[in-house]
Amino acid sequence: ISNSYAISDNLLSLKKNFKKVHFGLINYEDGTNSSLSISYKLNEPAFLAGVLAAKETKTKTIGIIGGISSSDEASIAGFISGVRAVNKNIKIILQYVGSYNDTQKALFITNSQIKNNADIIFSTCGASTIGITQAIEEEKKGTRIINSHYYNDTPKSSTLANIKINYKNSAYYICDAFLYDSFEEKNIKLGISDSVIDLEENKDLVSLDVSKELNTFRDEISLKGLNIPTSTKKAQTFTYNNPQKKEKKDTKKNKKNSKKSSKDKKSSKKGAK
Repeated sequence: ISNSYAISDNLLSLKKNFKKVHFGLINYEDGTNSSLSISYKLNEPAFLAGVLAAKETKTKTIGIIGGISSSDEASIAGFISGVRAVNKNIKIILQYVGSYNDTQKALFITNSQIKNNADIIFSTCGASTIGITQAIEEEKKGTRIINSHYYNDTPKSSTLANIKINYKNSAYYICDAFLYDSFEEKNIKLGISDSVIDLEENKDLVSLDVSKELNTFRDEISLKGLNIPTSTKKAQTFTYNNPQKKEKKDTKKNKKNSKKSSKDKKSSKKGAK
């Protein structure tokens, strides 16, 4: 079992010499189908991050700083969808560093976003996030950050939440597949319902009420299979159909139909007389 991208590459190159050995690769997509490789539904916890950002923003302007667009597509699409699920009128500023280790460019982009009123920034730019933290500390405007799974080492005082991968549960998944004879050499994507990835909010900064709302969305993802876009193009037009509102609307409609039915029966009885 490997949870290192570089090691997984090297292991696959040796696979032909160890045909009877089972390879389990974590946080890796094996295009050769020579292993059981696990990757993650990054759009799911990112959706929760978007909901959180939309609930916490005071300026109604949120920044996203990505690393490389092709690699961060699902995370950013999920985040935008989460924001739109709460408030479609929130302004989103999306920019890319073009790298996961360019702190200076990240610092420059962050300064620009803060000047344009962003009070919450979602980072998917890896170690470049160091530049985001530096800019937030220098600006001293109370800007807060939400981190993707790439980098979680930001000051707690300015971090609303982190997306975290549970590598231990991911390893258990592979071990169980081997022990219970369900091991197949294929790529699988696991999400929140598999207890391998989630959003971990900072309880010192996030209120209990907002945490409860996040849990409602979390349940909808896990239990009801909320369809969250994985492309930024689809995320831009995402519309969330609130099941609670629909339930109230249906209840109201049923009551109205019930009253109409009772009225029709009374009229029918009068007519019969």
